[in-house]
Amino acid sequence: MAAAEELDYLTYTRNRANFPEAELERYWGRHVAWNFEGTRILADGATMKELFARLDEMGIDPCATVSDFIRDPDTSYI
Repeated sequence: MAAAEELDYLTYTRNRANFPEAELERYWGRHVAWNFEGTRILADGATMKELFARLDEMGIDPCATVSDFIRDPDTSYI
């Protein structure tokens, strides 16, 4: 990723909102790292520590991603 690349929050939010729910289903209950455009999940993990370890293995700087947690609609998080 180029050092000059920055997060455009409007673009990210729009693309993230339009990401297919059917594709998100496999990430329910997991932490994920999105690309800055919000069009692709780069890595996932059961915990943030696991997610960051995966990104490190892939040579991806966590600061060049947007971290998120994909809620499982069948699970209560209270």
